[in-house]
Amino acid sequence: MEVARNNPSGIDKLILCGVPIEDFQEGDDKRFEALVDFDSNKITVFQNEEDPHGEPEQIEALINQFNTGIKIQSKQRSDHEYPYSADFIAFISEDNS
Repeated sequence: MEVARNNPSGIDKLILCGVPIEDFQEGDDKRFEALVDFDSNKITVFQNEEDPHGEPEQIEALINQFNTGIKIQSKQRSDHEYPYSADFIAFISEDNS
């Protein structure tokens, strides 16, 4: 999120995976303010349904504070692993211009 905040023009697409909201320190949520000015079609979030570090509903509430158009993709897993390379490639390959 620091890169997104400091160099938004250097990012064409952004994929967030396994946002560890349960492990946030005070103020960590403010880092997501960087999403306010991003084109929501160029960002996606993957969050496992039972990720021990945060559930999709928590992440959606956080993200929606800053950009309501960002898609949260809930995946059926109970861990903090994100082996979704085919989904990542599909998102990166989409023409969002």
